[in-house]
Amino acid sequence: MRTRVFTSPKTSVLIQPQSIVARTFANFSSATNGEGVLLSIHHRRLIAPTVHQDRLTALLIVLVAFTIRVTGLAHRALWYDELQSVTHASLPFAQLLAGVHQFDPHPPLYYAQLHLWLRFGTSDFWIKLNSVFWSLLTVASLYGVGGRRFGRQVGSYAALLFALFPFAIAYAQEARMYALLMFLGVWIYCFTDQLLYGRRVLWASCGLVSGTLAFLYSHGAGFLILFAVTSYSLYFLWKPPTQRQARWRRFRLWLALQLLILLYYVPWLYRASTLSVRHTLQPDLPAITNTLSLLLLGFGELAPWLRWGSVLVVLAILVGLYASDGPSRNILLAFIVVPVGITLGISYLYRPIWLHRPLAFTVPFLALGLALAVVRSRPLLATHRAGPPLRYGILALVGVVLTLAAANQQARTYYPWQIREAAHFLQRAAQPGDRIFVADFKVFWGVSWYFVGPGSVNPLQPDNAWAVRNGVTLLAGADDAGGPTAGSCDWLVYRTMDQLPPRNTLVVVQAFDDLIVAQRCSPKARRTSTTT
Repeated sequence: MRTRVFTSPKTSVLIQPQSIVARTFANFSSATNGEGVLLSIHHRRLIAPTVHQDRLTALLIVLVAFTIRVTGLAHRALWYDELQSVTHASLPFAQLLAGVHQFDPHPPLYYAQLHLWLRFGTSDFWIKLNSVFWSLLTVASLYGVGGRRFGRQVGSYAALLFALFPFAIAYAQEARMYALLMFLGVWIYCFTDQLLYGRRVLWASCGLVSGTLAFLYSHGAGFLILFAVTSYSLYFLWKPPTQRQARWRRFRLWLALQLLILLYYVPWLYRASTLSVRHTLQPDLPAITNTLSLLLLGFGELAPWLRWGSVLVVLAILVGLYASDGPSRNILLAFIVVPVGITLGISYLYRPIWLHRPLAFTVPFLALGLALAVVRSRPLLATHRAGPPLRYGILALVGVVLTLAAANQQARTYYPWQIREAAHFLQRAAQPGDRIFVADFKVFWGVSWYFVGPGSVNPLQPDNAWAVRNGVTLLAGADDAGGPTAGSCDWLVYRTMDQLPPRNTLVVVQAFDDLIVAQRCSPKARRTSTTT
């Protein structure tokens, strides 16, 4: 592909196709066809932003995102799902693979990278920083990828909006794989776009294969990314038939790479077809709208008019962008509409898989879509005197709503089963010779993590798993019928949802939200006073 020469009566400029400058010019000039940019330059010269300015802007946005994500993080305990993550990740690598295969519906890649992260620390704060790290990389990636594809201003707005998105903040503070999926989703889009439109084909091919496999082996519903990428590539092939032979050549290369990816994905795909989880559902209209609301505004308790009004406005903006802007249309369709539609289709036609978490990777593209809408509105508002203030006012309003939603979410986020608090209570109350029974096997993992220490339990132990700390034995399962030995007590940790046989001699000692600690002592043993 040759470098194009663009001229005007006053200016002659050399511009490399697909370069950042060409993309930036395209925002306020004519159009790009994917093979090069056709421009008409009416200015005597263009002073491009310096690399230093770009880096400073990106750094400031990343610092804003970091500050938001670590605020209050040091005081947050690991909850039920996160404790499953660290239990798997703390195992030796071979046992990690076996444990994930036996007990987890997700592939092992996320746990493998968390295993490496735990080599440098096991505090709650350090563990959660793993997701903060991936989320910050997503912010920086949106700045770079969005800027390269659509211009520096779009990249800046997209990165800033993603930094403020409550959903992204929530999963940046949780030791699960969703922050990693958002990061991988951005780069899978970038590599696909480069493979189809760009010049660095080998680099894009390697990145696409490795990034897609990483995504697929990080989440049980990772196959959704295959539908997104396929939609994006078919749109490329369907576009007006300019240079059809070159398009077919690129498409055939993409297709060959997808077949290679599927070859490596088949082992997990077969296993995934045999798995099911209890918390997915077959959605009705309220469930669908609630999921879209969570993706946009997070988990805070907002006034209904603010939540649903904001959702309708954002959807209207994205629909308007889809209808009016060709380059944006493919991204919105492939990385937002198609994953939602495929999830709905599978939930109704095969089995329920609907949940907000598998759609987490769409959130960076929601931010990118809003950024594109703000920038693309420039020609529409240019005819009005209040155009620029109105455009920046819309961006500011979106930022304010996201900030309010994020602040509300931070203040009201609720996690059931306060496992850390229950374990610390038992550390103080249990005496040598006592036994602590934990009714649920996976709650036992969490109690052991805090009561005995990180890595103290192996999920591959038999059903009567146990651990010991200072003469106190921690066991998985309900307490036995024999009762405590002389001078000791048996403790039972259970949730109200756990199925337990009746025990008239149990005394509830403490309730940690929905996690109950009860006690049964021998006649000569001391008793802990009952509290409510």
